[in-house]
Amino acid sequence: MNIVAVLIFSVFAFSSSGMPRLKIVGRSVLNKPLVFSAMNLHEKNINECHLFVISPKGATEFYRKLNKVCFDFRPHKIDGKTYYSYVEVKEFIRYAGYIGPRVILDDKFNEVKRIAEENEMHEFHYLASDHWLGFEIELGRLINGKSYMNKRLRERKKGEIIFDWGTSDIIAQFGSEAATYMFQTTFRNETVAELFHLNAIQILKNGFLVGLGHDGIGFLDRKTKKLKWVLGGIHDSFNLGLELSPLFNHTPHLNEETGVLHVFSNRSIQRINQSYSRVIRYELDLSSLKLKSFKVLRSDQEIVNLLGSLQVSEGIMNIGFGSKEKADWDFIEADDNGVESWKIKLDEELKVYRFYREPT
Repeated sequence: MNIVAVLIFSVFAFSSSGMPRLKIVGRSVLNKPLVFSAMNLHEKNINECHLFVISPKGATEFYRKLNKVCFDFRPHKIDGKTYYSYVEVKEFIRYAGYIGPRVILDDKFNEVKRIAEENEMHEFHYLASDHWLGFEIELGRLINGKSYMNKRLRERKKGEIIFDWGTSDIIAQFGSEAATYMFQTTFRNETVAELFHLNAIQILKNGFLVGLGHDGIGFLDRKTKKLKWVLGGIHDSFNLGLELSPLFNHTPHLNEETGVLHVFSNRSIQRINQSYSRVIRYELDLSSLKLKSFKVLRSDQEIVNLLGSLQVSEGIMNIGFGSKEKADWDFIEADDNGVESWKIKLDEELKVYRFYREPT
């Protein structure tokens, strides 16, 4: 039965610890907690962050308020043990991201490690105590001498960089600085262009699935350090056309065995600020680079301009609406038929970058 029709469980909570109010409707069909951080993006001086772990029944298993800016509270698994991490923000890059050390917590939420002042908030995989993968940013120069953000996908192990690839490599591969959507921002006291909004990394057998922002989704071959194929954007390999392309996508996930790819797409048409956000399912023939099927799993007049997330767990979609310019809920759990089982709404001023049910 659709949860819209039956109110199973609803909670508004506000504790002396300063915990924000949560409205929770329904109950999860998954036996996995929900992990996320919330912060206020409207205030000029952001100085607090809220860490949450919510049980499938809606109980608050863990809450902590930090009097600092943080982003991307997420779980990790190493040798069967649970860890958590978040970015403690030191530098804000308008429209592009946040930079700061990645703080590692153990299963008791005690700090055990801090990693790299230059960690960029869009992605991080904690693989071992001395082994991790994520994004970093350098200043690059275009042929005309203008500056751009050279975002790097880097894997570090035992203090050494063992894999390094990024924006400059995309430019070299395609022999062009052209991008689907480019904007100007400020980085290292310079006005810079962001050409490719790299925002997600999925570790695959022979490489990585990389979110390219407005320029779709690419499979990066680990051996050649080249994009083997791109879905969507200016370098699309599947001849999708505008309407089928995932424009400004977040958190794509590929099942390598079935060729099924899920993605949260902030845009559905070229009118960037007036198109509804969509959750899309692609079935791909990766050998011939053909689209076998395309299905919009959710498009309900919701608009999310900058943020948004999707994690598919046991066939269940966990959808986050981030900046929620036009969305009633911050989080919705639903199946592929759109039947909703669990919904969460925070205080209006709070935003959530991504929600996690399990390690990525």
